[in-house]
Amino acid sequence: MDKFEQHLQKWMKLSAADRKAMMEQNEKLCICAGCPTFKGTGEKALLFCTTSKSSMIKKDKGCICAKCPITTRLGLTHLTFCLRGTEAQQRGTTK
Repeated sequence: MDKFEQHLQKWMKLSAADRKAMMEQNEKLCICAGCPTFKGTGEKALLFCTTSKSSMIKKDKGCICAKCPITTRLGLTHLTFCLRGTEAQQRGTTK
């Protein structure tokens, strides 16, 4: 079991309040808003790595996911979450 899978197991055991608090903490670390693919799209959402892909972002203009502290914190192995979906979706572990 890798770091992401361990994080996912821990996440599933958290209360709704603790999940919300963790999401708020991660949102403070998220660098999506500084990404060239994100800029100028009108998108407001963040944390595509854990929530879902964007319905507004359509064109890859360069991905900075590898530089995001959340990538390291959660043990993410995929990138371009705004266009391709969450880590779990890209791994095929969820829809």
